[in-house]
Amino acid sequence: MNNETATEDRTGMDSWLSALRTSLLNSYQACEGIIFPIALCGVFGMPLYYVIWQFGFPQQYESAALRLAGSVLCAAVCTMSLWPQAYRKSLGPVLWYTTITYCLPFFFTYMLLMNGGSPVWLVTWLCGFILLAMVVEFASLISLLSAGALLATAAFLWGGGSADALTPLLEQIPVFLFTIIAGVLSVYRQETARQILTRARDASEAANNAKSEFLAMMSHEIRTPMNGVLGMAGVLLETNLTAEQRRSATTIRESGESLLRIINDVLDFSKLEAKAVELETVAFDIRALLNYATEIVGPRARTKALDLSIAISPDVPAYLRADAGRLRQVVVNVLGNAVKFTDRGTVRTSATVVTDAAGRRLLRIAVADSGIGIAADQLPRLFQKFSQANSSISRQFGGSGLGLAISKKLIERMSGRIGVESTLGKGSTFWFELPLVEATKAEAAAAKTGAKPEKLEVALAQIAGLERPLRLLLVEDNATNLLVARSVLAKYGIKPDTAGNGLEAVEAVRSSRYDVILMDVHMPEMDGIEATRTIRAFPGPESKTPIIALTANSFDSDVEKCRAAGMNAHVGKPFRAADLIVALGAALRDGRGFTESEHEEEKKPANAPTVDVTAIEEFRADSNDQALRRLIDMFLKDAAQKLDRLGKISGDKTAQAETVRLVHSLKSSGAMAGAAALSQFAADLERALADGVNLAPSNLADLQSLFTDYRIQLSAHGLAA
Repeated sequence: MNNETATEDRTGMDSWLSALRTSLLNSYQACEGIIFPIALCGVFGMPLYYVIWQFGFPQQYESAALRLAGSVLCAAVCTMSLWPQAYRKSLGPVLWYTTITYCLPFFFTYMLLMNGGSPVWLVTWLCGFILLAMVVEFASLISLLSAGALLATAAFLWGGGSADALTPLLEQIPVFLFTIIAGVLSVYRQETARQILTRARDASEAANNAKSEFLAMMSHEIRTPMNGVLGMAGVLLETNLTAEQRRSATTIRESGESLLRIINDVLDFSKLEAKAVELETVAFDIRALLNYATEIVGPRARTKALDLSIAISPDVPAYLRADAGRLRQVVVNVLGNAVKFTDRGTVRTSATVVTDAAGRRLLRIAVADSGIGIAADQLPRLFQKFSQANSSISRQFGGSGLGLAISKKLIERMSGRIGVESTLGKGSTFWFELPLVEATKAEAAAAKTGAKPEKLEVALAQIAGLERPLRLLLVEDNATNLLVARSVLAKYGIKPDTAGNGLEAVEAVRSSRYDVILMDVHMPEMDGIEATRTIRAFPGPESKTPIIALTANSFDSDVEKCRAAGMNAHVGKPFRAADLIVALGAALRDGRGFTESEHEEEKKPANAPTVDVTAIEEFRADSNDQALRRLIDMFLKDAAQKLDRLGKISGDKTAQAETVRLVHSLKSSGAMAGAAALSQFAADLERALADGVNLAPSNLADLQSLFTDYRIQLSAHGLAA
């Protein structure tokens, strides 16, 4: 029985300590923004009040040493903003609570006792109690107050103080207790109200998160069977069909794709409501962004003979800073709506600079159309989720009613606002305004290339210094990656020899001299690591040929394997054109020294997009439209073959090595072709497979689903059939 009681006591103590720790942490986080000014007041307040009490209003007892100790503690708190983040997080609360416990309950209680409970110090103590209540929660208040008062009483008695000297204080006990009880009750009521509000907020957030998770789960569950429907419809369309059968199969595929677009809208909106969408601020060309958005809706506009135009005011800077990807998403959505609801006439996109009431410069983008317009009483519904101007619009034009709701949330996340002006039967103007942050051309170029311009210039000069064509061997087994690398190199006048695996690379180096070798790491027959070791073992000068690793694995451990095998440099996939050229220049310049491209430790993006439009546009800029078309067509064909092969060997434990190689290939080629979500999932799956996990049917279904989503979104952008 005694053991059970002891256990219950320990459990109760642990619960109390846990609650106190949480209360202290919450209090610290709540007042973290005002800690510095409070501590600064303590630095100067302690010595100032010493002067006042000592010379202006002399008291029975005063101590310069105690006040100096408080001032030093407050000064230490003021320095916390200069500490490293790790120390500030771990030691900051300790120093803060030590300081306020000393300066308020301990110091004020000790001075009250030493001054015989004088009315002046009684009032001062009560003021300290109120100040402490303002910066800590109720549980923390009681604990710190009790600790400080008990320590002060112990110090008073230890120093020779006696209860006889406190007769005046004892006479004030009724007033003293009444004030404390009233203060505690007031703080307790406020704390109770705060906890009720906190619980209500947490419950609301939990319900919202549960709803978002449910929508995401259901969307995923619907996409899996829809992928089968779309896949089989595609297979059916590739067979010999009658005209009527082809129309039916085409209708099935188009209807399925429409449903998947609605599901993707639901997923986007659920992520925004759950605040799981991260924003990225980069430099970009506003004209290029608007031109791109116009190109996306161009095919549909041309079928209606609409006049699409762009007007950019001269005072709009050429280069801006914002989340270009999300901004592009909003513009495409608004432009798409304008084209959808306009049967004849014009759709005009304009960009201007306006000033708000506070004098801040804003970028205003407006899309005006001559379409059906919207009745005034329907305007307030436009930006609500699952809402359109009226039910007949959904029946006539389709859509989920989420596009504008998503756009509104994105604009508000970027500290902007969005609105509409419309006249029924005459057209509408949708507009949004964002804070205008200017960027330079160099910043935009650096964001686009991923390398500093001066580094690129040095590398190109190094290659030009050869005074002959660069002799380059490109070793790559993946057709998509091979096309990307050749297209990027062609932009700089470099025509490489190619090899499909490590064995072919070794034979090529035996028979020809090369200035540099670009070596993929994961290949059949012989991988890049083994091929490099073989080349380094050659007896002649070819063994010293600089070798640059090309791999989608960018962990430090992977880079170290490349270094240990004898490679000179490392460039991670997907690579930017400038990164590759800079690596070539460095290899030519440094010879045997190992370098690596500026990369971060590989990490999973929070929300990889289905189509990485930025990557696609960068490839288009580095090559041309024809090369982009070849890249996408090749990836779609190659990925479909690999997924088909994975389906055939799924469940075959003897084919684990081939499974890993195929998934790795999907990861790297997907990244190159802008299939970001597919590439991310393949990367996660590759790590699981490497740990011995077998490929599950659900894994294969997810890969198929992500591949289908990619193809559908490419079709929406006019980039794939």
